[in-house]
Amino acid sequence: MDNKLQSVQKITNEYINESNDKVKNASHAYGVSGFSALLAKKRGLNPTISAVAGLLHDISFIRTGTYDNHDKQGADMAREILSGTGLFEAEEIEIIYNAILRHDLRQEQHEPYDEVLKDADIIYPYFTQLPTEPNPSVADRLAKVLGELLHAG
Repeated sequence: MDNKLQSVQKITNEYINESNDKVKNASHAYGVSGFSALLAKKRGLNPTISAVAGLLHDISFIRTGTYDNHDKQGADMAREILSGTGLFEAEEIEIIYNAILRHDLRQEQHEPYDEVLKDADIIYPYFTQLPTEPNPSVADRLAKVLGELLHAG
């Protein structure tokens, strides 16, 4: 396994172990991370960078238990975590920072890694919860990503 990803997993696990809902937080963080890596590989992007962004995308929520400003706070936390490992280049940190910062802006188009994280975050619940009608605000995005995953190539 990639040393960068292992390092971030260890740090993320520490936050998860201190959280109120360890199972849900771990499941969501690791699930979105896995889907991020899968989509990145399919789209010709670096799966490790995407997996790390997926792992950290809700790190502020995991730490605080609230979604209030979790995108900005999470991006700031991720920047600090990644810088602290000494394993990531400045450009990689910026890519992950922006993906986390923008992951809830699903009606807007951003950079490729941002879109991977948005898509992974909306598709993960589809595979892990009882089927429900998707939120209309993400229905088109969800259909596109499901189509992408179901078609080879």
